[in-house]
This record gives sequence, structure tokens and C-alpha cells, in this order.
Amino acid sequence: MTEPIPARYIHLACADCGAGLYVDALILEQAVVTEHPADMPSCTRCHGRNWLRADPAPAPAMTLNDYQATAHRTAVYPPEVGMDYTALGLNAEAGEYGNLVKKMLRGDHGSLDLLKPTTWPFDLRAWLMGELGDVLWYVAECATLCGFSLEEVAKHNVEKLGYRRARGVLKGSGGER
Repeated sequence: MTEPIPARYIHLACADCGAGLYVDALILEQAVVTEHPADMPSCTRCHGRNWLRADPAPAPAMTLNDYQATAHRTAVYPPEVGMDYTALGLNAEAGEYGNLVKKMLRGDHGSLDLLKPTTWPFDLRAWLMGELGDVLWYVAECATLCGFSLEEVAKHNVEKLGYRRARGVLKGSGGER
């Protein structure tokens, strides 16, 4: 679960490309007082340093169940092959994510540090987020077809991991450890 953004952070948007950033108010105040924009971080997308104040209140967080219901409205596969379709789609999308990570490990186009500039011909962070979003869509659809809510699946998984941790068997293999 994503931690809430502390109240002292301010949401900014890059004036050049629109990418978002949360910055500590103390850093922002120091940059404004000294009129020294070099104190501000550069945009991870376009490397610009021109920031505008974004909406003061971020949108309310989406729950896993809200996501599941919204994602399901975009499903366009034949219902009679739903289980097969979603299982194969989940595997394919996870494979696309894994392939990008493999290329990062191999050293294609620069650093493994996603915050450093690379020579990838696209925004690598945005691409990875897109692939993870595709994986999440298929996980949500698989859960829907099995009659589970995503929040039930998440809660069950956290409880299972907690039980394994308590018994000291997080490492290893097999579902019944």
C-alpha cells in the first residue's frame, strides 16, 4: 500500500512536459527565498527545472476494488474464454515487464538507476509503469472471474506472508511452506 504524502510536501507540475513531483515545502521555500532554481530537482522526464504549483489537494486514493470495477468495464474478450484469455494475457504482460528488466540487467542503454538519464528511445519509467498497469489489469480480471475482490486477494496474500514470516519460511519454494 502506498504511504500517504506528508502534508509538508507540495505537488508541482513541470511547466515543460507536465510531469508531476512532490517536493518538501522547506526545499521549495529555500529555492524561492534564494531565487536559486538550481536547488530544485530536475524533471525526470524532460530534465527541465521550471515547476508550477499543481492542484493543492491530490485526488483521493483509488481503492483496489474501485480499480477492479473500473478496469472490468474495459474488458472486451469473449466470456466463454475469459479464464484462458486472462491467464495468457497476464503471462504475456508479465513477460513484457520481465523482458525490459532483463535488458536493464544486461546493460542496454545505460544505468539500472531509473532516476538517471539513459539512452532508451522512450521514457523507461513510464514504459515500466505501463507494463505494470497491464499486469494489474489482468490480475484484476483474473480475480473477477474467480469471484474475488482485489482487496480480498491482497488481504489473503499479506496474511499468508505474515504467517510464513512468523514461522521463518519466507524464503524457499512451495505453496505450503
